Amino acid sequence: MLSLKQCKAILNAGPRRYDDDEVRAIRDFLYALGHLDYDLFKIREATRASIHSRIDR
Repeated sequence: MLSLKQCKAILNAGPRRYDDDEVRAIRDFLYALGHLDYDLFKIREATRASIHSRIDR
């Protein structure tokens, strides 16, 4: 996980300034979104593998 300091440096590189609570909320949201995307990827890959195994029979 990226540290609060790293996230703050990235987010505050532009003209908008974020406080610690906003940075934490953004970081937590992006990590949750990443986990959700990875879970969907695993489901899609399992479905593809299942389809391919049935086709190869």
